[in-house]
Amino acid sequence: MADYRYVKCKFWSDSYIEDLTPDGKIVFFWLFTNEHSTQAGIYDVSKKKIAFETGLPIETVASLLEKFERDGKIEVINGSIIWVKNFLRHQPNKSMKVLKRIATDLEESGLPEEIIKKYLDHYRNLDIPYGYPMPTLSAKEKEKEKEKEKEKEKEKRKTKAKRKSQKNSKKDEFEDFWKGFRAIGNSKDDIGDKGEARKAYNALRKKESTQTIINAFNGYADFLKHKSLNENFTQRKMYASTWLRSNRWKRFLEFEYEAPL
Repeated sequence: MADYRYVKCKFWSDSYIEDLTPDGKIVFFWLFTNEHSTQAGIYDVSKKKIAFETGLPIETVASLLEKFERDGKIEVINGSIIWVKNFLRHQPNKSMKVLKRIATDLEESGLPEEIIKKYLDHYRNLDIPYGYPMPTLSAKEKEKEKEKEKEKEKEKRKTKAKRKSQKNSKKDEFEDFWKGFRAIGNSKDDIGDKGEARKAYNALRKKESTQTIINAFNGYADFLKHKSLNENFTQRKMYASTWLRSNRWKRFLEFEYEAPL
């Protein structure tokens, strides 16, 4: 017995629940939330008790339990013991303390050995410390499992290091771009907010290569030089973030400075 049970919020939008009758929904919900339930989701309760607590006729309850069993949602054992098959999947707390409580529930249930075997197999992903002897791995198999786990951890570390390296690389790229952008043309020009420029640069790098941005940058530097030397006009630089956004940088991809004759 417990003071509360968990039921996932998506319970009501589950396709199986949506297809149930109103009475079916009430009884199915009751199976997860009644005070007779145990941590294991297996408990002894009569149809009469279910009918009394839900306010439904006993015939309706009996018919619904038969339906749920046909659908593989529950298993009725010895007429009154109900096993709610997915009960544990709704309970978020699967600590060792809870798993020990489940093992105790199983030991005290008086269930046939084959039912307990079936239960443990159904939840084989949980390490329920029940006294029934479970198949164990050989020493060689355990060693292989350990090696697999080590390899997985190694791959995780590699992936993490690679991501960190890529992140740092992009950070260094931007710093080089920022310094270069400030230096070209009139170095005293205001080139805007560095944080905004960084955002724009990172967004552009998701779509374009570093080399493409460098080529456009060199073209822009040549354009400013052309304005200054060939047209005797000092072109004010765009804000760096403005230059990086709205494809403005593309205008300068092919631009090359030509010295005046």
